Amino acid sequence: MKGFSVKDNPKIYSLKKPMHTAAGPFAGSQSSSNCAFYNEKNHESKNCKLALNLDLQEKTTLLAKKKCCYRCFKTGHMVRQCTNKIKCSQCQRRHYNVMCPELKPVVSTGSVKLVDKAVENSNGKFNTLANPTCSADVLLQTLVVYLYGNDGSFPVRALIDTGSQKSYITKEAVSKMSYEPIRAEDMIHNLFGGVESKQKHHLYKVYASSFQKDYHCSFEAYDQEKICIDIPTAICGPWTKEIEKKGIFLSDKEACLDYSASSVHLLIGADIAGATLNHLLDGAPDCYKMTAQHLQKSMYVDNCVASVKSEADLTKFINESREIMALGKFELRGWQHNSFESLRDNCNESQNASPILQDIPVLGLLWNIERDTLKIDVRNDTQ
Repeated sequence: MKGFSVKDNPKIYSLKKPMHTAAGPFAGSQSSSNCAFYNEKNHESKNCKLALNLDLQEKTTLLAKKKCCYRCFKTGHMVRQCTNKIKCSQCQRRHYNVMCPELKPVVSTGSVKLVDKAVENSNGKFNTLANPTCSADVLLQTLVVYLYGNDGSFPVRALIDTGSQKSYITKEAVSKMSYEPIRAEDMIHNLFGGVESKQKHHLYKVYASSFQKDYHCSFEAYDQEKICIDIPTAICGPWTKEIEKKGIFLSDKEACLDYSASSVHLLIGADIAGATLNHLLDGAPDCYKMTAQHLQKSMYVDNCVASVKSEADLTKFINESREIMALGKFELRGWQHNSFESLRDNCNESQNASPILQDIPVLGLLWNIERDTLKIDVRNDTQ
C-alpha cells in the first residue's frame, strides 16, 4: 500500500532539550577533579599552587602515598607504564610543569587559601561573569596595569574579557585606592546555561595606566568581591621569542607584584576593550587617516568587512590597514575578496573546468565570493 507513513522518519532530528547560548561565560566555582597533592576539589593537580612551594622529592612522596602516577597524577599504573602524551613547557620532558626538576620552590609571602569559595549572595553562589578555567595550555588576555588614587599608584593584574558587557574592579582594590562610589545599581547577571544572578554593585571611576606608564585613561567599573579564580602567569617557552620579534611586551610575566601575584583585580569588559581599537585608529598617522576612518566603520566583532571601488583601492586598503594595526600590535590576516580581476584570472586558468564557488564564513553567514551573495547553513544552525 502506498501513501504517507505514520512512523517517525529516523532522518529527521528534533530538539528535545532546551539549548542555551554561550554569550555569558561560565561562572561556577566547582571542579570535578581532585588534587592528588592535597585532595582539594577546587583545582586539578597540575594547577596546584601549594605544590609550587614543595621540592620535587616532597611532591613524589605525596604522590607515592596515594599511589598516583608521577606523570599524569592518575591511579592504577606506574610512571613507566604511563602512555599519556604530556610535555613540560620548560624542559620539554614528559611531565606536567609542576613536576619539572628545574622548577624551584616558590617562597610564599602570605597566606595561601586551600579552597577558593564563591561569593555568597541571596540567589546562590557565583563569583562574577568571568570565571575562567585555570589551565596552563591556554594563555588568557592578562596584563599588569597601574591604578591611581589619592595615595599614589599601585600595580594590579587585569583580565580583558570581551564576553562581559561591563568592567569590574575588586572591592579590595577599591579600598586600597580609596575610590568613592558614584552610585549603586541592581544588576542581573546572565550566566552560562541561562542562570540569572541578581546582585547589587557600586559604580566607581577608575584611573589607570599601562605598565610602562606611557598611556593613561579613566573609565567606570563596578565593584565585585572576587572577579575570578587565580590565573597563573604566562610560562616562558618557544613562543616567547616569537612575540618578542613582533615587539610585544608581556607585562603579566615581567612585572613583580607585591602581593596577590595570581589574583585578578580588574576585569576590562567589552565596553572598555573596544575603546582600545578606537584609540589606535584615532591616533593613526595623517597619511593613513582615510584608511583609519574606513576601518572604524568596517569592524564587526572579529571581522573587518569593507567595500572599495577598484583594484588599486583594494591593494591600498589592505596594505595600509596592516601597517595601521601593526602599530598597536594587532595582525589582520586571512584576507578574502571578490576582486573581478582575480576571479577572471582563476576562470582563465581553469578554462574548460567550471569555476569553484568559495563560501567564506563571515559573522555567522556564508559569503560566496564569486556570486557576492550571503547565505546561512540551516542544517548546522539547528544541530
